[in-house]
Amino acid sequence: MLPKIANKLTRHHTPYDLRAVNFLIIDDNPHMRFLVRQLLHVFGVRNIREADDGAHALKIQKIFHPDIAICDWYMSPLNGIEFTRIIRTSSDIRNPYLPIIMLTGYTELHLVEQARDAGIDEFLSKPISAHMLYDRILSIIEKRRPFIKTATYHGPDRRRHHDETPYNGVERRLNSMTSTHEAVPTNDLFGNVALSAQSHINRRPSLT
Repeated sequence: MLPKIANKLTRHHTPYDLRAVNFLIIDDNPHMRFLVRQLLHVFGVRNIREADDGAHALKIQKIFHPDIAICDWYMSPLNGIEFTRIIRTSSDIRNPYLPIIMLTGYTELHLVEQARDAGIDEFLSKPISAHMLYDRILSIIEKRRPFIKTATYHGPDRRRHHDETPYNGVERRLNSMTSTHEAVPTNDLFGNVALSAQSHINRRPSLT
């Protein structure tokens, strides 16, 4: 079954060599961690670490240096939203630009907006499939949004490139005069592993 899934994915998407990419799976459900790990293996991923909540993940990221985190929402003692906010804002974090895919069974609009406002890159609802997860990874590799830094927010631009309607969050006016856009340069790791020269993970953006 897994080889068949891999063949279908490569027929419909540009294949990438993800063997050197570090993934961190954060979920309090061991069965979900196993499923995500198996799907990542299908994509060719070899470097995977697991954490059972956000606090555990913060300890792991200090020594493992993930390139992408796949994070569940509801966990204890530190949930996915709290983990994301710490990654984006804490001075103790090695890589505040870590790409984060939020994984949850709750898809209400206000929850999606809450995750976006915390600074996630991609939102993935359960139950997940190989195609859905691979699409989110491709979005990070090929179309990562620039980072925005304001008095109240640090994370990917909350407006998608194809959106016509600007973000209208509560702090939009307050931040409109003080926001800083951060360009995301090509990551050296993905410059080597991606088959497309333009595909990369955005890791250490520089101010523009």
